[in-house]
Amino acid sequence: MAGLRFRSLVLLVALAVVAILGTSLPVLAGPATTRQIQLMEDSDFFGRDIQVLKEVELETCQSACLATEACRAFTYNVKARWCFLKDRIKDRRTFVGAVSGQVVEARADGANLAERRAAELSFLPADRLKSASRLAQGLAALIPAEIAASLQVATPAELTAMARSAPRASNASATVRKSRRS
Repeated sequence: MAGLRFRSLVLLVALAVVAILGTSLPVLAGPATTRQIQLMEDSDFFGRDIQVLKEVELETCQSACLATEACRAFTYNVKARWCFLKDRIKDRRTFVGAVSGQVVEARADGANLAERRAAELSFLPADRLKSASRLAQGLAALIPAEIAASLQVATPAELTAMARSAPRASNASATVRKSRRS
């Protein structure tokens, strides 16, 4: 029961952070968007390979992912110079010597959601904003793909409603589990 409440709390915090800061999750900002790559050092998006490119540079790997409509991420092995294009992010793992990139949608004018949120929160000290951004990115990696897909298209009002309903859902789930044991 404690594990269930902890997971619900993590999800609630993730939803709140996503709603406030935006993350590396793709952003649907209307018709004028462009695909960009957000890089993560020492990171591997395990599995979900759709194509493998051998003996290439990191820049070639990034370009290949952006040019492939189905590509949502990639992992590049620096030592082997291999590029693994991914159709989705399922499992992010630490891998020293790998660079992973995630496709993010940004407004064509260059102001993506994270940048807009940072501008809105300019009253915060820079170190706190940077810490919050790192936390949001880390939490985004923990969100299951099905929930992430819902968050991509949710309005701020829907995100707020989801965050408010999470504790009720957690309590209801705990009650059902408790009654099954009886």
